[in-house]
Amino acid sequence: MKRIILFIIVIGSLWMMFSCNSKTRYLYKKEKRNTPDTTYVFHNAPLEYKIQPYDVLYIQIQTVKDEIDNYFQSGSEREQMGDNRFYLSGYTVNDTGYIQVPVIGDFYAQGKTIKELRTEITKRVEEYLTEPIVIVKFVDFKITVLGAVGKQGVMYIYQEKIDILELISRVGGITPNGNFRNVMILRETEQGKLMFRVNLNDRDLLTSEQFYLYPNDMIIVEERQFRKFTSEGLRDFLTILSTVTSTLTTAILVLNFVK
Repeated sequence: MKRIILFIIVIGSLWMMFSCNSKTRYLYKKEKRNTPDTTYVFHNAPLEYKIQPYDVLYIQIQTVKDEIDNYFQSGSEREQMGDNRFYLSGYTVNDTGYIQVPVIGDFYAQGKTIKELRTEITKRVEEYLTEPIVIVKFVDFKITVLGAVGKQGVMYIYQEKIDILELISRVGGITPNGNFRNVMILRETEQGKLMFRVNLNDRDLLTSEQFYLYPNDMIIVEERQFRKFTSEGLRDFLTILSTVTSTLTTAILVLNFVK
C-alpha cells in the first residue's frame, strides 16, 4: 500500500514537471545590462502589400458639394453614411488587375500599393475637381488565426496596417501550451502560397519585413512539443525540480509516519 501511494505521488510530481511551460516572453532578449530605464529604438519595416486580383477596395471621393459627389456614385454599391454623406463603395479588382471607378474610368491596380493607387486616382480626379479628398482602403482586409490562441477565427481589420503582436492580442493572446517561438504564417503571393515562421520571442522581429501582416494572411500557432533542455530554461527547470524534491520529501515523511 505504501509503495502504491509513493508511486502515485512520484508520477503526479513528474506529470506536473513535464506539463509545465515557461512563461511567455514577447520580444525578449537576454542582455548583460538591462535596467528599467533603458530605451530601445527599432525602425519598423514598412508594409508594402501589393494589390492583387479579387481584392476589394474601399474608394471614397469627397468634395464640398453633394451634387458633384453624386457623379461619383456607383449605384447600389454605395450607401449613405449619416449626416456627413460619406459614400462607401466596394470595387473589386478583376482578374486582369483593373478596377472601374464611375466617371473617371479604369485604373490598373494590380502590383500597386494602396498609397500609389490613391495618388493615381487623385491625379485623375483633379482633372474634374479642385482639391478633392480621395480615400482608398481595403474592404476585405481579413486575417485567419488558428491553433493555440485565445480565440480562433477570422479577424476583419479596419485599418491600413496591423502587426502580428497587435493581432495576437486581439485574439486573446497565445495559450500557455502555444509555441510562440515558431509561429507559422501562410501568405498568398503572385507566385503561389508562401509559408514562413516568426519568433515572437525575438526583438529582431520588430525590424523584420515579417512584422506586419498582409490581407488574407493565415496565422497558425502550434502547440509546444516536449521542450529540450537549454540554458534559457534552466531557471524554470530548477524551480520545478525544487518543487518535485519537496513533494517527494513530504511523501517520504508521510510514509515513515504511518509505519
